[in-house]
Amino acid sequence: MAIIVSNNGKDAVKLDPSEFQLEDHLQEYIHNNPEAIPLYEINEDIRLLVLAREFPTGSGPIDAIGVDQSGNIYLIETKLYRNNDKRLVVAQVLDYGASLWRHSIDFNEFISLLDAKSHRAFDMPLDEKLQEFFSIDLVQTEQLLANIHKCLNTGTFKFVVLMDKLHDRLRDLIVYMNSNSNFDIYAVELEYYRHKDFEIIIPHLYGAEVKKELKAPKKGLMLSDDEIIQEYADVGLRKQMEDYLAIYNSVKTGSHTISGISIAVAATKIISFIQPNDPYTAASISIYPGRIPHIEIWTIKNKERSVAEALEILNIEPIPMKKPTGKIGKIPLQSFDPPAFMKFLEALGQVGH
Repeated sequence: MAIIVSNNGKDAVKLDPSEFQLEDHLQEYIHNNPEAIPLYEINEDIRLLVLAREFPTGSGPIDAIGVDQSGNIYLIETKLYRNNDKRLVVAQVLDYGASLWRHSIDFNEFISLLDAKSHRAFDMPLDEKLQEFFSIDLVQTEQLLANIHKCLNTGTFKFVVLMDKLHDRLRDLIVYMNSNSNFDIYAVELEYYRHKDFEIIIPHLYGAEVKKELKAPKKGLMLSDDEIIQEYADVGLRKQMEDYLAIYNSVKTGSHTISGISIAVAATKIISFIQPNDPYTAASISIYPGRIPHIEIWTIKNKERSVAEALEILNIEPIPMKKPTGKIGKIPLQSFDPPAFMKFLEALGQVGH
């Protein structure tokens, strides 16, 4: 196939297919341009965020790993057609999936690795990248992480084999596996053309011909108060977490009312105080082993100054905001002072009113 490029109907140039010289170039392109994987042909609402390249497993590194807004995990293996082992690419990506699933009990290590990759690739932590890319708030981010956790535990990954050219037998294998297994595995062929400084990519998706019933990821379970307290007792912060939960539960049950403040109940491993009409303005703590125990304060840009003034009650130096939404402060749980925190929540509830 050739492509004709012209400038306003003149100076037409015929372009012949080019080649990716190295698999590394193919990996880099997908990492920077996840839209080149045409998942929108399966469902137009799917958005794929490629979080990392060369993600380690017990069977070797996965070329790329990504997630969508529903918490599905995508394992992506790239291969050039001229490589001799291209026939093994399906077995290879399934082996990586099996290895990742085998070690899925340590979700915190999995998230820690993704977080480190996110810092290197995007210069921001994982949770902030998820919020930026999918345009979600803090509570939705924690729900997304819970769905990712569920996907990892069950091993229900989405597999993508990506090549510059597919052979017929590989296409047939992809369709066969989708028809006769619970796997969702897709092949993507990228036609590649160059014209001056421009790259032209035409993606072709195979495997979506087989329609499967779409199942929404199940929501994770809320941790009990005893489980939360135990997580923090292990790091010497039982009393502080008990005090935090006492305030949270008093607002939850209505025994104590703070004007302009309610609690978030949608997430699985986060306990948050939020403004009911603005969930981006919140004080929250995430319950993950190994996380630095801070209460994080979030808001939107036009409330930055008011929230910073509220933080003065706790003698907390605000973090300058560089984006429309984000983290503005961190309260160390070690020095948690219940009366001072209550005064802070009262001030936070009045921000914007």
